[in-house]
Amino acid sequence: RVHFSDDGLSWHERALTPTGVSIGGVAFSPDTGTFVGVTAGYFNGYAAQRFYRSQDGIAWEQLPTSATVQSHPILGISWGRIEAP
Repeated sequence: RVHFSDDGLSWHERALTPTGVSIGGVAFSPDTGTFVGVTAGYFNGYAAQRFYRSQDGIAWEQLPTSATVQSHPILGISWGRIEAP
């Protein structure tokens, strides 16, 4: 489930899609308006690890495993920009 708010005071809850998806760490790119996420939990590394992308934080598309390198569990993701000098 996801919790969201327009004002930080009143919160709403919605189910994620697809049903049963378990998203842990999430980052948001203000440049593209895209969320990225990875499976939740410490034991979701290697073969159990999946990466996702979403335009609204509710409906998630699983990326093909060939698009990523599966490794140790990822517990957090951050977004940033590096500019060359």
